[in-house]
Amino acid sequence: YWLTSDGSRAGDISAAGLDTADHPLLGAAVELPQSGGYLLTGQLSTAAEGWLADHAIRGTNLVPATVFLELAQRAADAVGCGSVAELTVEAPLALHEQGRVAVQVTVSENETGTADRAFTIHAKRAGQEWIRHASGSLAAPLPDARADFGTEWPPRDAQPVSPDGLYRQLADNGFDYGPAFQGLRAAWRRGSEIFAHVELPEDLAAGRFGLHPALFDAAFHAWHVGAAEGLGRLPFNWRGVGLFREGTSELRVRLSPVGEDAVALVATDADGALVVAVESLTFRTVSDDQLRGARQGGTDSLFHIDWQPIAIPARRDDDHQVIRCGGDAISAGALRTVLSEVLTSVREWLAHEDRPASARLAVVTRGAVPGRTDDSVADLAGAAVWGLIRSAQSEHPDRIVLVDVDADADDDFVAAAVATGEPQIAVRGGTLHVPRLVRTGTVAGAPAWDQSGTVLITGGTGLLGAATARHLVVNHGVRHLLLASRSGEAGDLVAELSAYGAEVTVSACDVADREAVVRLLAGIPAEHRLTAVVHTAGVVDDGVLDVLTEDKLGTVLRPKADAAWLLHELTQDLDLDAFVLFSSVAGTLGAAGQANYAAANAFLDGLARYRQGLGRPATSIGWGLWDPAGGMAGRLDEADLARMRRTGVEALGIDEGLALFDAALASAEPTPVAVKLDTAALGRPAQPGLDVPVPALLRALVRPVGPRDRGVSTTSESALKHRLARLPAAEQHDLVLDLVRR
Repeated sequence: YWLTSDGSRAGDISAAGLDTADHPLLGAAVELPQSGGYLLTGQLSTAAEGWLADHAIRGTNLVPATVFLELAQRAADAVGCGSVAELTVEAPLALHEQGRVAVQVTVSENETGTADRAFTIHAKRAGQEWIRHASGSLAAPLPDARADFGTEWPPRDAQPVSPDGLYRQLADNGFDYGPAFQGLRAAWRRGSEIFAHVELPEDLAAGRFGLHPALFDAAFHAWHVGAAEGLGRLPFNWRGVGLFREGTSELRVRLSPVGEDAVALVATDADGALVVAVESLTFRTVSDDQLRGARQGGTDSLFHIDWQPIAIPARRDDDHQVIRCGGDAISAGALRTVLSEVLTSVREWLAHEDRPASARLAVVTRGAVPGRTDDSVADLAGAAVWGLIRSAQSEHPDRIVLVDVDADADDDFVAAAVATGEPQIAVRGGTLHVPRLVRTGTVAGAPAWDQSGTVLITGGTGLLGAATARHLVVNHGVRHLLLASRSGEAGDLVAELSAYGAEVTVSACDVADREAVVRLLAGIPAEHRLTAVVHTAGVVDDGVLDVLTEDKLGTVLRPKADAAWLLHELTQDLDLDAFVLFSSVAGTLGAAGQANYAAANAFLDGLARYRQGLGRPATSIGWGLWDPAGGMAGRLDEADLARMRRTGVEALGIDEGLALFDAALASAEPTPVAVKLDTAALGRPAQPGLDVPVPALLRALVRPVGPRDRGVSTTSESALKHRLARLPAAEQHDLVLDLVRR
């Protein structure tokens, strides 16, 4: 489900006390009165500036360093400096499809009395933290002059050097420059100097920029002509950069060595007028780890559940009823039996309208969740119950409590757990623990994939399965893929992956059918044994708790939970490197109208913990919403998407998701959650004056807003009364209806 944007920017910003930045990459500027500094803000996206998509390094769409330089030059002009004395790229910045990155250029106060001022460039994606990507200093304008390589072009004593094949050679080294950056037209050599003629494509407007970053980047490409080494390096440190003419669409360039891995540049326009000069530019190699970190954006969208101890309340809750559920047997039939019994009991309890508002239903399991961060899971049917009830809690807030107990917990601990007011509690060793979603933080290293082994991907021809297959082949060198799907139809996918040197087998297989999966695994050649399983298959069949039938349960459980257990059974004795399950954040957070889907995904999370207890590899990734069209996300209408945005859930682009796939595996966490959360939106009222309780699971991420008790807050109640009192009767109905829908 593609979420598109026209890349439009805000209109009149003066009402917010801001000045226009008068630049295509920057939307606003403001003086900082307390510090005497200056701030410029904007956004970078390939939707607004399509040429940014033409700068890809080893499969990662990186913002070129010349963009940072352009931003710094605009800041220099704004504060009266005029030149960039130094700029150092501290961390690469990746752009994802359909995604925007906010940028801020901050200029410090003038502390020395001279024109010199320090600056920093930060960037952040929605719901993530600010990361500093570049810093340096600004200085007074450099004196204008004519270039010293004469008016004759090309210089008479320079020998032509053919640039033919350069961009193909760069692509072979991982530098995939698109048309916007392929500006080198001709090159010449004179001793250690290189001269070049570079042009900007006609469809790019040079006049909007001081010096278009694509043209400036291309000016240095001639340094690679005929070079046997140094093709894997990027601009790192700039010194003494002066811009003398703006809006140029072509350059005559001279490049001169000024030290190890450094070059000086002087460039004129077609008339010989000086356009830009660079005292020195130093290059450096960018590692795969740095690129991975850029794709992950600091892994701010990767989370895990932390079970945190809380105090046992002095009082006990006596106004509750207990349902105990779960079981040791693991089979498709046993799983359905447990879920159906719980579903029936919960519906019957909720159907009693005469119960007091303070009454609670405690659904009690044993060993269905870890309870402590590193514990395993013993009861997989109980794990599925937790997913089911989490969605029931979303539909019937403040009515149902989930309690998981250990062997030592008695009914008194259940009563204490209910009295906490928490929706989910685990009792371990006489202590109460509550789940909180926390950021995983920076992840070091990368998952290793055996290039000689076979990777089985279920749902392998679907949208996410195919994207994962491409990622494993292109970015991890996997060469043997077995793609299983019910249809067995792959379109052009096989040819696409084969072009990268992969051997791809597509098989029509119902992965919930034991005999079919046995045949599927038996067909894997011994010389390319099965080394990894990635289970992406799944369907949805939504319905609120009241209309959730056994058929709806079975429809969703079969391709996801049943198939996962079957894959576990048939591969548990194999020496696998990875066993990856595509779960959903619905199983962790609960989702109204998706209790069956939440149950199936919570089963996957439980299975990963269960395998952990057996010493087997397993990672169940609780995915948030993905951007792309088709698949299960395609069933969401605009109301669904708006509701998710109000709860802080935003869509992951394909690149973001695949970067999180790598980070999740590298984290060694068995049940990571990969979701883009706008934490500011979580505590933002859906209607002015109304408090919105932050879900308990998310309280470690967001500062709670407003009073918090088991009833409606007095602030919310009062605000609603005042709003209703000011409206005619017909509009009162519309307001309440809108609140209920939200």
